[in-house]
Amino acid sequence: MRGNQMWYDDITATYTDERYRLGTLRDQPIDEVIGAVPSPAAEGDRTWVFVFNDEAATAFAQGTALERDTGDYNDWDAIVNATDLTLAAQVIGASQAAMTAGRFGWVGRRGTFEAIGDSTPTAGEAVLTSATNGQFRGIAVGSLTAAHISRVLGVFQDTQAVAGSLATALFELPA
Repeated sequence: MRGNQMWYDDITATYTDERYRLGTLRDQPIDEVIGAVPSPAAEGDRTWVFVFNDEAATAFAQGTALERDTGDYNDWDAIVNATDLTLAAQVIGASQAAMTAGRFGWVGRRGTFEAIGDSTPTAGEAVLTSATNGQFRGIAVGSLTAAHISRVLGVFQDTQAVAGSLATALFELPA
């Protein structure tokens, strides 16, 4: 339990400086989630983590799959994931707002967020990373194998109509 927190800035704000320590967790109770931006259809508490966009020139878009920078392994230096079935422990979360390269900001870690799907995930499918740059994929729960278990990030909450668009997903990454 992290106790009560008071936040005065917008969750979608980005910064040129390390406004909070990298890895700071920010709890957003359901009272704040309802009507918040960005706000997927489903509701509930959310946990965000403060990260640095360590890409050389790539901006994060809403719903982008992010992982720890595998070049230096600084815990909260985020890069766009481009690996199929990345271990859950390596995944940082899903960006929920545009964040240009070299800036700091908040990324969705636990709770209901938007995710870019690489095909057309269906509600109830497990969320995993995709080999398609910055996207997530769904696998039917009955099709999961032992190799998938340590890579499951959550569950899709709705069905995505068009590949490469946003779908709502419940993420359960460790806090």
